[in-house]
Amino acid sequence: MKITGFILLMTIFSTAAEDIVISSGEWSPFISPKLKHEGVYSHIVREAFALDNMDVEYLYFPWIRTYKEVINDRVDASILWTKNEQREGEVLFSDPIAPLLDVFFYRQDKFIDWQKMTDLKGLEIGVTAGYIYGDQFDRAVKDKVFTTSRANTDRANFKRLLAGRIDAFPITLDVALALLKDFTQGERNQLIYSEKIIRKVDMYLIMNRKNPASYQRMQLFNSNLIKLKESGRYDQYLSNHKNGLYQP
Repeated sequence: MKITGFILLMTIFSTAAEDIVISSGEWSPFISPKLKHEGVYSHIVREAFALDNMDVEYLYFPWIRTYKEVINDRVDASILWTKNEQREGEVLFSDPIAPLLDVFFYRQDKFIDWQKMTDLKGLEIGVTAGYIYGDQFDRAVKDKVFTTSRANTDRANFKRLLAGRIDAFPITLDVALALLKDFTQGERNQLIYSEKIIRKVDMYLIMNRKNPASYQRMQLFNSNLIKLKESGRYDQYLSNHKNGLYQP
């Protein structure tokens, strides 16, 4: 009886859920405590960890602090992040979990037919503080192909675009379409986005590189992400997102 009881107790402990604490900023329509399942990619990450009986808790901070929570080892992980040289020296990156498209928005009455960055020569391009737009964009800024001016939010840049204070504005397409729902139909009718894509950018889950536990957790997450895709659930969640089913 004692041996059986001990085995039972060990079984209970071995199957007990492990909590994974993930830091995040709010990024509608992808991540927010106001969305169902806290957004499509929050849902995907939670379901991937759940395949190994791991519970996920999301903590929300401003984006700069969100990253610091990871590198200071105060949380287990964070979403959604792009790769750059500095980050790759500080954190581990998962397999890609979110392929996103960046495009230029501009006014209908000031159509911009661009195929390469030099086609934007002399324009005033709005950018959002803290955002990265990729090497191609950065090179054009360095070469002074166009000038940039900064706003604190994407919403503010749309307002500046509508007011004619900037000529174009780069933004992730899904983010733009969600954000523009808060604008009037008349305002939306004034805007158009380029068919030409600035970049396709993969977004990742990240973990602290110095924490030994991160390596096993990341391996587990990547393995379970593959399982989620093979099961069809990943594509189903993305389809639900496109159909607006994560909206409150």
